[in-house]
Amino acid sequence: MKTLKRYLAPAALLLLCALAFLPMRGARVRADEPSAVATVDGNEYTDPAKALAAWGSGSRLTLSEDLTAERTVTVAGTKVLELGGHSLALKEGEKGSVLDLRGGSLTVIGPGEIKGGDSEQGGGIYVGGKLTLEGGVTVADNLGSNLYLTPGNKIEAGNFTGRAGITMDGAGVFANGASGAFFADDLRYKAETAEEGWSLRLAPLAAVTASYVPSGEVYPTSDLESLRSCLTVTGTNENGVAYPEEIEYTLSAAGGKLTLGANEITVDAGGPTATFTVTVVRPTLLSLSASYAQSEKIYADTPLTALLAGLTVVGEYSDGISRTLFHENNNTPYEEDYIPERYTITGDLTKHKGSVAQVTVTAGGKTAEFSVTVSLYILDPEEFTVVPGYTVEGAKSVTAAVFVKDLPAGIRPVATVDGQPLDSSALSAGVYPVVLVFEVEDGAKYDAIPGSRETTLTVNRTSYEVTEGEEIRFSFTAEKGIAPEWSFSGKDVTGTAYYNIGGGYEARQVIEFTLFRGDSPQTVGAFTVRMLLDPDLRGKDNLKLYRVLSDGTFAETTAEIDGDYLVFTGSDFLETRYVVAADSNFGVYLALTIVFGVACAAGAGVLVWYFVSKRKMKLH
Repeated sequence: MKTLKRYLAPAALLLLCALAFLPMRGARVRADEPSAVATVDGNEYTDPAKALAAWGSGSRLTLSEDLTAERTVTVAGTKVLELGGHSLALKEGEKGSVLDLRGGSLTVIGPGEIKGGDSEQGGGIYVGGKLTLEGGVTVADNLGSNLYLTPGNKIEAGNFTGRAGITMDGAGVFANGASGAFFADDLRYKAETAEEGWSLRLAPLAAVTASYVPSGEVYPTSDLESLRSCLTVTGTNENGVAYPEEIEYTLSAAGGKLTLGANEITVDAGGPTATFTVTVVRPTLLSLSASYAQSEKIYADTPLTALLAGLTVVGEYSDGISRTLFHENNNTPYEEDYIPERYTITGDLTKHKGSVAQVTVTAGGKTAEFSVTVSLYILDPEEFTVVPGYTVEGAKSVTAAVFVKDLPAGIRPVATVDGQPLDSSALSAGVYPVVLVFEVEDGAKYDAIPGSRETTLTVNRTSYEVTEGEEIRFSFTAEKGIAPEWSFSGKDVTGTAYYNIGGGYEARQVIEFTLFRGDSPQTVGAFTVRMLLDPDLRGKDNLKLYRVLSDGTFAETTAEIDGDYLVFTGSDFLETRYVVAADSNFGVYLALTIVFGVACAAGAGVLVWYFVSKRKMKLH
C-alpha cells in the first residue's frame, strides 16, 4: 500500500495539470485531440486551412503556432494578422507569394515572420493595397523577393521594429517612418531612411569600366563627346553588382585636348574613374577648291605668283573641317601644326593672250582649277617718258627713238613733222614741233596704243657763211652746231686797227668774229674758221695767225693755208679778233738800203770829182 500511495500522488498532480489546460467553454477535449494553431476573432482553429478560410474582411487572425499555407493567401478587404511570435509560411515547393494584398488593407503585427514564398513580385507579401507593419515583423529569406510594393502605394511602418526586404519597380519612398530595418531585395538598390521615410535608392556606384571600340578615325579636332558613340561605360555598385542604370560621366584628355598619337582618356563617373586609349590621327585632305577674285589686269607675261593676292584655296579634310591653305612660298605657320599641305599653281598665260586661261592648284595630291582673264597690254602714252626737246646738228639724221626713254619692248615710236615722217637731214635750221605716236610691234602682247605725245626738234646750223660777191668771205663751223636763233658776224677790220706784232712779222689782215643771241654775244665750243686771204697775202707760205687777247697781247694760233683761204680751229669763241701777219723782210730792205746808200755816196763822189776835176769848179 505504501508503494501504491507513493505513485498515486504524482499521478494525481499530473491529472490536475492536464485539467487546467482543458477548454474553458465547458467542452470536453480528449487528451488525443490536436491543439489550435490559430484563432480568428477568438475562434480557435486546429486546421490551418480552415483558419485561413475563416479569416475574412474585418477579422483578426492570431497565430498560436507556426502556420503553413498550402497556397498563396489572398487578402481582400481590411484584415489584421497577429503573428504572436510565430511564422506564416508557404508550403515548400509552392510558387507565389505568402500573402497577396490586392486593393485591401492588411496590418501585420509582430513578433513573427513571413517566410517560404517564391515570387519575383513579393515572395513574402505582394503589396497591392495598404500594408501596415507593427512590432518585430520579419519578412526575409523568401525566394525572388520579400515585400513587393506596387506603384502608388506605401507601407505604414510607424511601430515597425522588425526586418523586411523590399522590392519596387523603381526607386522612391516606400514607407512612412519606422524604427525597424528595411533592406533591398535587389542588390542593385539600397534602402535608407530619412525624414520623409524609408526610400529605395540605387546603391552607390563604386567602380566603372570603359570599353572603347572605334568606328572611324579620331582627329585632333574631334570633340571628346563624339567618343561616346563608340564607348561603353559599365559599373558596379557598393554591393558588387552591375549598376542598373545609364551611368553619367564626363570625359577628359591629358592637356585638355586630343593630340596626335595615343591619348589616354579619363572617364569620371562622379568619383569612380576609368581610362581608355584612343589613337588620334591627322586629318587627310579630301578635296580642293579655288576661288580667284581678279581685281587687276593680268597679262601674258605676268608671273603666276602675282595671282596669289586674289586667290583663296580651301581644303576639305576628313575631320569635316574646311581649311584655308597657304602657297608654298608663304612661310606663315598654320594654326594646326599637323596640317602639311601647301599649294602650288601651274599654268601658261602666254597661250591665252586676250582670252581666259585655266590655272591649276595642286596640294596633297588633289587639284582644283580657277579662271584668269589674260589681257593684252593697253598702254597710255602719257605714261611714257618723252624728252621735252631734242637738238640735232643740221644734216644729221635722228630717229623717233631719241625722243622717248625706257619704252617697253615691242613698242615702236613714230615721229612726224607737219604730218610728214621726220627727216631731220632735210630740215633747215629751226625749231620744229614733233608729234609722236606709238606702234605695237608685238600684237600678241599689246593692244593698239591710242593718243599721241608732242615734243620739239631743234635743228642747229652747222655753219655760217659770209659772202662777198660770188666769193665766200668767211665760213664759220661749230662742232655741235649753232642754234638757229643765233646770228654770226664776220668782218675785216684791217683798216681800223693796227697791231705791232714784232719779231719780224707785221700785221697785214685783221678779222673779227662774233656770235649773237639777240644783242648778246654768245660763246660756243669747238669751231673751225675758213677765211679768204687778202689778195697780196695769197700764195705766201710764211703767214702766221695770232689771237688778240683781252689784255692786248697776242697768242699764236695754228693755222693752215688752203689755196686762197686760211683755216684754223679753236675751243672757245666769244668776240674773237684775229691778226694775219706776214714776214716784213727787214733784212733784205736793210741790205738794199746799205747798198743803195753806198751807191749814192759813190755817185756823189764821182759828181764831185767831175765838177772839181773836170770842170775846175769850186764847191762851197
